[in-house]
Amino acid sequence: MDPQRYRGKAIVVTGGTRGIGLETALTFARFGASAYVTCFMGSADERAVAARFESIGAVPPVIVRCNAGDPEETRALIERIGRDFERIEAWIANVSVAQLVKGFDAYRRRSLLQSIEMSAWPMIDALQATRAVLGAYPRYVVGLSSVGAERYVHNYDFMAASKSVMEILCKYATCRLAGEDVRINIVRAGIVDSSSLRLTFGEAFVDWAREFGITDQFLSPAEVAETIYGLCSGFMDAVRGEVIRVDKGAAFFDPFMRKYSDMQRAF
Repeated sequence: MDPQRYRGKAIVVTGGTRGIGLETALTFARFGASAYVTCFMGSADERAVAARFESIGAVPPVIVRCNAGDPEETRALIERIGRDFERIEAWIANVSVAQLVKGFDAYRRRSLLQSIEMSAWPMIDALQATRAVLGAYPRYVVGLSSVGAERYVHNYDFMAASKSVMEILCKYATCRLAGEDVRINIVRAGIVDSSSLRLTFGEAFVDWAREFGITDQFLSPAEVAETIYGLCSGFMDAVRGEVIRVDKGAAFFDPFMRKYSDMQRAF
């Protein structure tokens, strides 16, 4: 694999200052990419982010305050990139924002629509805006989904619904853009061991998972990032409109049944 595959090329990672987003930007940077990483909700420690890039001898990132759900801010970001690059090579739609739902009485139409607007639509908005501003779609677009799109996740109703919308739009957009030089795919990640996991579900969930011995199924952000890069590496260009599940194979087996089998073998 060419160690400078992305030298002189721009990539965008929304929500790229921590977790999966940061690891993804670093992975591309290792291959020479000029990374534009966005942040909006919460403050980013820009010096700490820059230090991560410096530690691997990569091109320093451009950190941009940008609300991925705001079309005007997205367009402004693309125009800024267009002053230095003719094209965006890869766009990673990593931002997800949705209200956690604790019961059916919490269902609100507006909350669902806001979840879709913030977690599914930005990928489509980026495609349309990039074409309008730069005259070409990004060569690669990867959206981040989650296992909540296919199975129950605690209080994840609206996030799961928005991820399902993203996955369907990926397939239809691929069909609509079949003649264009763009590859759109989704990475559906399993449970990722990150600060976001703890903020969303609390330490009690992690302790519970550890008690039942299922934390070995957790993914690291770097494992997801490497999958994303693989889709954009040039070696998988025939893969388009696909949802790639990344979960260490956990989708195959029920964790409780598997643990029972392990126990039987142990005794």
